[in-house]
Amino acid sequence: MDLSRIYTKTSKGMLDGSLKSRVLGKEHGRLLALIDGKSTIGDLLEKNSRISENRLAAIVDELVSAGFIRLLSADTDADDFGFSSTIIVDEANTQAFFEAQAAVESKMRRAEDKEKVTQIQEREALLKEVTADIAAEAEVLKRQQKQRQEHTEISQSQAAASVAVAEEETQRHAENKARMEAEKKIRQAKKLKEEQQLLEDENLKARTLVEEKERLAKESAAIARRDLEAKIQAEEEAQRKAEMAARLHEMEQAKKQANEEIQTLSKALDEARVAAELETRVKRRLEARAREEADALARVEAEKKAIAEARRLAEVEAEEKLNAERKARIAAEQKAQAETQARVEEEARRQAAEEAQRQAEVEAAAKIEAERK
Repeated sequence: MDLSRIYTKTSKGMLDGSLKSRVLGKEHGRLLALIDGKSTIGDLLEKNSRISENRLAAIVDELVSAGFIRLLSADTDADDFGFSSTIIVDEANTQAFFEAQAAVESKMRRAEDKEKVTQIQEREALLKEVTADIAAEAEVLKRQQKQRQEHTEISQSQAAASVAVAEEETQRHAENKARMEAEKKIRQAKKLKEEQQLLEDENLKARTLVEEKERLAKESAAIARRDLEAKIQAEEEAQRKAEMAARLHEMEQAKKQANEEIQTLSKALDEARVAAELETRVKRRLEARAREEADALARVEAEKKAIAEARRLAEVEAEEKLNAERKARIAAEQKAQAETQARVEEEARRQAAEEAQRQAEVEAAAKIEAERK
């Protein structure tokens, strides 16, 4: 829809607004009241922010079809009262137009006041809803706190009952403690023996795995070193071939250019001067070419040295890494063995202490029994 269009009321629209006709709906009446022959459709859309553009277009079309408004053409001007200058005089008298205009303005003011009152009422309703929500949440929190307090009291009662049951259970199990202790010692000794055997098996597997890893690492390092050397040799060979081809091409070009220069100079200069000049130029070029080749050879030698140094550093780094890993594995194995030995010794000391205590109790009992006799 073209938002720059301007609509104006017809005489029917003016009279409908002044007489408060019931023919139009609420949205139609509000929009009809805003049409003044000056505001564009875009202005009307801004004033009715609650109505979408499609709905506004539909209402405008319905008002046009019903004869309440019409499009204000480009060559038709609207006066200060919102009427088109092309309205036929016999549609209504002048007094009716002025009365209708005043009624429209009054209706617009009432509509604006009603809109403000509606907005205030909506804000008050929203405030009431928020207040009610806060009160409801407070009530919910209060009920939850009461439920938690009741749950705490029940838990305390259950805890007291549990304590009584636990005391009875403790007394009942005290009689079987001596028998269970003896069985426990037997199981612990058996378990310790199994753990020692398992530890020895794990140490053997660990040593085998370490040796296999070291072998694979050495093989991988050797393969990588051979691949690196083959790659470097291939690159050097390709580089030498490329340099030779480039030098041959440059020499061919220099030779061709020298021949062309000889032919050109031979036509313009004396044979002796041409020969001398050509000899000087060729000599200079040959010297320059020799210097360039020497520089190229020096660069190649430097690159070879750098590659050899990089290869040596890589091998040293790989060897250091293998040594560090080997030392770390050995340290881990030694630590595990030390921890196992410490556990075994601690268990032996504990068993010895228990045996000594048991022997002392037996001797004390025997002594008491002897004193009784």
